[in-house]
Amino acid sequence: MKSDDENEFYSPDKKIRLLLVDDEQPILDALKRLFRSAPFETHTFTETTDAIEFLKHNSVDIVISDMTMPKMTGSEFLTNIYDHCHDLKTIILSGNADLKSIASAINNAHIYCYVQKPWDDEDFKLKVVNAAKTLYLERINHKQKEILYNLTQNMDKLVEERTKELNESLISLQKKYDELLNKTQLADKN
Repeated sequence: MKSDDENEFYSPDKKIRLLLVDDEQPILDALKRLFRSAPFETHTFTETTDAIEFLKHNSVDIVISDMTMPKMTGSEFLTNIYDHCHDLKTIILSGNADLKSIASAINNAHIYCYVQKPWDDEDFKLKVVNAAKTLYLERINHKQKEILYNLTQNMDKLVEERTKELNESLISLQKKYDELLNKTQLADKN
């Protein structure tokens, strides 16, 4: 899966890259219709293994997966993704409100939110946009922490180098002072 720093920041002028995974083609078609207009870019898969392979070579911002999938559950799929890439948000869909498995998915796969089937289109879009905005802020925060860390490291290095220069100057001045003092003492004796 693509590493965190290979992802671009989401911003209002860029598309929100969605990975949609559901084993039912009519659901995928409905999701594609829902997210067909700007600012969305969609990639759809009926198999979790195909989606994982896609993620090895492509970056997305949000993964939306059905909870009930044939080869692995949506929770297992999203946990697998989260284990390899923390720089995205995940949303789980379910027509069955099994609270135990939903809670497990939220805790283990760090699900951003849960959407019940059938969904309200406007509410669903709002959740996706909010997930993208949250991701964008997290990416900016991460980048700012990196910059601050690098500045701190550079500052520490500069302070260390300057301290070394000052110590060398101090030693040099002390030697010159001692030499001058010795010359003055010799001159006073004569």
